Amino acid sequence: MSTLCIWLPDWPLQYILATRPELYGRPIIIHSADHAGGRDARVISCCQQSRTAGIEPGAPLVEVATSWDHRGQPMPQLVARDREAERHQLEVLAEDCLQFSPHVSLESAADITRPGGCQSFPQALLLHTRHLAPSHGSSQKLLRTVQENFASRGYQVRLAHAATPGAAWALAHYSDLSTSLPACIPTRFVRLGLPAGAWWAPHPETHTALAPLPVEALRIPSQAASLLHQLGITRIGQLRELPRPELTLRFGPELCRQLDYALGQQPELFPYCRSTDSSLHRQLLESPLADRRDLQQVLELLLQRLLSSLSGSNRGIVQLSCRFLGEGGTQEFPLTLYLPSVDFGHLAGLLQGHMERRSFPSPVTQVEIEATITAVLGQYQQHLFPPAAGDLSSGHLPLPVQLGRLLDRLCCRLETGSVLHPRLCFEAQPEHCWEHSSPRRSARRPLAPGTIRPLLLLPHPRQLSPAGSLPGGFPSHFDDGRRRYRVAHHWGPERIETGWWRKATVRRDYYRVEITSGHRFWIYQDLSQGCWFLHGMFA
Repeated sequence: MSTLCIWLPDWPLQYILATRPELYGRPIIIHSADHAGGRDARVISCCQQSRTAGIEPGAPLVEVATSWDHRGQPMPQLVARDREAERHQLEVLAEDCLQFSPHVSLESAADITRPGGCQSFPQALLLHTRHLAPSHGSSQKLLRTVQENFASRGYQVRLAHAATPGAAWALAHYSDLSTSLPACIPTRFVRLGLPAGAWWAPHPETHTALAPLPVEALRIPSQAASLLHQLGITRIGQLRELPRPELTLRFGPELCRQLDYALGQQPELFPYCRSTDSSLHRQLLESPLADRRDLQQVLELLLQRLLSSLSGSNRGIVQLSCRFLGEGGTQEFPLTLYLPSVDFGHLAGLLQGHMERRSFPSPVTQVEIEATITAVLGQYQQHLFPPAAGDLSSGHLPLPVQLGRLLDRLCCRLETGSVLHPRLCFEAQPEHCWEHSSPRRSARRPLAPGTIRPLLLLPHPRQLSPAGSLPGGFPSHFDDGRRRYRVAHHWGPERIETGWWRKATVRRDYYRVEITSGHRFWIYQDLSQGCWFLHGMFA
């Protein structure tokens, strides 16, 4: 399973700048807030201006204040770190990444040191990309799409796509990705089309790509990394050459375990992030609206957000609820689909059809849209020659989807209950085993295993006159008053006894009959009268 690592360097600083944009361009120091007095507070992260002035993560905050006083310069902005808010925002970003992969994880915090001396706390996302959505395509396209997505939110990321989570993490953190060509990686690993700050290591090249990286890239404790440096072991390639028993004896099992994780010799498990309830989206209007077309635009904007939250979950909308809140009260209408769908064009067209029949006598101040029912999207056989990109004509859609969209449009234009179709129901008597119902609440009811029914059922059984006899006593000829049928083969009987609660008991023995012309009929004998009837024809 390949993995994409998304690292947000100096995450506490990036979080503060994303939530407090007024601090851009000012010296910032983020410190721990574990102690109320602040005497034990330490620098967690700082901006480049502060680093240039000699401030480093881990320094006591008291010393920082003293050094700045000596310079006679104004004190930088001090911001207390909020761990809970940071983690919550990471979880929000992880949920947004579900559009790229259904399996997204937050890295686990451990006693490790990142480049620049920053101590570890969750600031990277891991996307397991074994089953990519077709729209994301190649690794290069995925890396570019993810980078653009985060850049639009104001975040700087470093990306790496590799065969294992450990390798992706190592390349993202310790490859020199500030330029298009990492200095420590052989040039043959470079692939054209990668955005700046992104790296891709093909599966066969994992070992070679990791070899020149420092041992810290294995996410080992800082104490173990220091001891390895004292022994002259600074690169992963050097570490791989050492015998495992001696390494385990000297450093414990964790070092070899992390090495195996990175090289793919042992699977590494991460808890997947679960999508929160994002089925409800609302928009509070800056100024009340009463124009139907303006409200339609707001509704489509909310629909796009809803579909974005569903992307990557393999679920589609079955029922929508649209609400318009204003001074005159609340208007609400449901939209139910025949099949689960995430097609914006189809859904927007149905919403437009509903909106054309609505009026808003009082201004609307808030619009809400909610997916009240979702279901797993259907899987259909793809065409041998797929349609061109952007071609959404009905001729290129599977037949079940075409039927579903037709029924959705008919139900949208016509009154409720005007579109019906036959539905199987639990009834032994063939004349009563189906009913008309709305296509949206229809469900195919399977018959009992081995049950065979004709394609065509006569509205009224046609009485037959039997003649002759085959071995076993079955008639050899039947006459329906129009023509005479000679029996070649017959199968049965299938006894049906029902209807006693309706005070119209039915007792029949059904047979499948093949006549000499090759046609097959479904006939029965009324056991109460002994008469024979033709009830259906097989294909």
